[in-house]
Amino acid sequence: MKLNTATWRGLALALVLATASQARPIGVSLLTTIVAPDPIRNAIVRVEMDEGGSTFAGTGTVIEVHSDGVGLGGWICVLTADHVVRESTGVLGGTFRVGFGDEGDGGTEFSSASTTINVAGGPANGADRVDLGILGVRVADLTTLPTFALPTLSAVDDGSTVFLSGYGDQATLDGPNRRYDVVPTFGSILSGFNGVDDQPEFSMAAGSFTYRFDSLEASTLFGPPAPDPAIQGEAHVLSGDSGGPSWTPFDTGWGLVGVHSASETHVGGGSETVEEGDRLWDVRVGSYSTWIDLTCDSVVPEPGCVVVLAIGLLGAAARRRKARRAD
Repeated sequence: MKLNTATWRGLALALVLATASQARPIGVSLLTTIVAPDPIRNAIVRVEMDEGGSTFAGTGTVIEVHSDGVGLGGWICVLTADHVVRESTGVLGGTFRVGFGDEGDGGTEFSSASTTINVAGGPANGADRVDLGILGVRVADLTTLPTFALPTLSAVDDGSTVFLSGYGDQATLDGPNRRYDVVPTFGSILSGFNGVDDQPEFSMAAGSFTYRFDSLEASTLFGPPAPDPAIQGEAHVLSGDSGGPSWTPFDTGWGLVGVHSASETHVGGGSETVEEGDRLWDVRVGSYSTWIDLTCDSVVPEPGCVVVLAIGLLGAAARRRKARRAD
């Protein structure tokens, strides 16, 4: 189910034929596609929730690994968006799946039908809610997970280039018309880049409550005009990408700076497009790093410290909390 109409999951804006939709999930429609190195790519997971007869799909990022002292078992903490783990009634969902790698490729997957998955919704922001969610997933054997590098929660300045990643819908480039034509497809990770334009407080209606949070705002722009039909454009996030990371690389690892929340698309005539200037909003994680740390601990029973053994086996770089720069 894609949220590209002005329902409780989307905020209707005064734009002709345009809809701002919660990227209940976010598949990156790319201008220039980049491939994240495996240690980063492998930490970005699929998050799916069953509600009634429908499946809602999103993206998340493994941000912590904990041992529980039972053999090689432990827990992973996955950061995503609140609206990815919350049913349309506003209740935190019941049946979840968290998967590593593209759908259908046989990667490790966990389901709450057979695995313990604890879930926490976003923090309150006055009478409103921040669009962040966290899943704690019990892993019987941490050595079965792919090699990945854990991110550092970071901040960026306006004008910075960030990478966007997600498993959501894809899009084909229509160079002459300077737009993307959205193709509803979930399950294959894509990454691209965009520039941070501003960092305002953003809000959107969500049924009986409102999401309101410090955001990273970006707009999608395309390169020089025709005659080049292969003109490239900046990345945009789509349905299925929600909860995915916006991130920056650095010499010793990578920084997670935002969590995908909402984006603008144009819907009409049976098609969906991304036009020049359409905006997207990510939750600015630097504003909520304390909540993220405490909530990771709350969804992981008897958390303890990030295990040295697990780090060695996974090739994971533990998040350096003191290295974060909070806004």
